[in-house]
Amino acid sequence: MEAELKAIWYAQWIHVCREEKILKPGDYSIVDLGTQRVIVTRNNEGELRAFHNTCRHRGSELCSQPVGSFTGGRILCPYHKWSYDLDGNLKATPFLEQSKTETENLGLYPVNSVAWGGNIYINLANKPTTLLGENADPDFTILDNWPLKTLQLAHSHRYELACNWKYSGRTTLSATTAQGHIQSFAKLSLCINKILLPKQLIPRPIFQMQSLRE
Repeated sequence: MEAELKAIWYAQWIHVCREEKILKPGDYSIVDLGTQRVIVTRNNEGELRAFHNTCRHRGSELCSQPVGSFTGGRILCPYHKWSYDLDGNLKATPFLEQSKTETENLGLYPVNSVAWGGNIYINLANKPTTLLGENADPDFTILDNWPLKTLQLAHSHRYELACNWKYSGRTTLSATTAQGHIQSFAKLSLCINKILLPKQLIPRPIFQMQSLRE
């Protein structure tokens, strides 16, 4: 599993949430990806930012709550009160003097992040080998007629399946095996298709089972 995490989940663009989850500067959401915890937030200009959820001083966890908002535009470590701005820059180190050079080199570890169609994606690689959607097949333009950015989250369900993630993914996406797995994945597929459902549109659900309305 560790090899899969490094080769796939830590090296590819992964969808983490919708943009409306962090609307304002300082709003944040915590993302768990494998053994990594990531803060996704917005800076004072409303730009997307993401950082590893680790203080640079003693490695303490910065945020323990899954969602919230940073007071006063500062990310504050609960251990020794080191604080960072919403761009990850170290701003204060109480009871410990730091030179300007040291301060500049002790910002939060950044994580690549990008928004597309109202969705937020992160990539844990130091230097992603591809841009989001660069190798998508079919191309993202297949969704041009969908008002993705204006959709609202309708339902969110989380299931823990007793199987390898590759098996569940292939089963829910493969049309050739859909009929043999409809009973076991019907409920899951319906929930997935309820996640982004505009009032005026009826999406084609997984397995072509039925149309869904809000």
